[in-house]
Amino acid sequence: MTTIAIIPESDDRTAKYRAICGQKQAIGFTPGQALDNIEQQLNDAGIVRDSAIAIILHRTQSDRFFPSQQHKKLQDLMARFHETSATGNALSDGDRQELDRLAELELEAAIQRSQSLLQQIQSDTRDLSRSPNSTKINSDRPGEIDLKFQLVLGRSHIPH
Repeated sequence: MTTIAIIPESDDRTAKYRAICGQKQAIGFTPGQALDNIEQQLNDAGIVRDSAIAIILHRTQSDRFFPSQQHKKLQDLMARFHETSATGNALSDGDRQELDRLAELELEAAIQRSQSLLQQIQSDTRDLSRSPNSTKINSDRPGEIDLKFQLVLGRSHIPH
């Protein structure tokens, strides 16, 4: 399975998105444009990819799984991490531990968010399969839909 991560970025003038697949990267003004650009790079390079693609869009807002207080603190620490790295310095041990803790909490939130999405999809699928006008999709059992959902989590590593 090919995995493409799409990460929002911004500079002083514009917001943009970076799509990453292995060593390849592409930028676009929208997530879709970044995705199109990375797919074009992969095609131009003759890189054979299987037909299944997992797209991970990094969330930049808080939600019920990762509250705004934690989100704000993570953003602040990440900004300080980038600032100190650019000058050849490092975060304090306390800030580094807090950043690691928040990164773990964000990963757990992503897992919970994905589990919630899976439950919603399964519920919607059951509702659809009960509908008298439902279509049988990839199933040997009449009236049922064979739903396959694979969770792919990307985790960026912050160097120590």
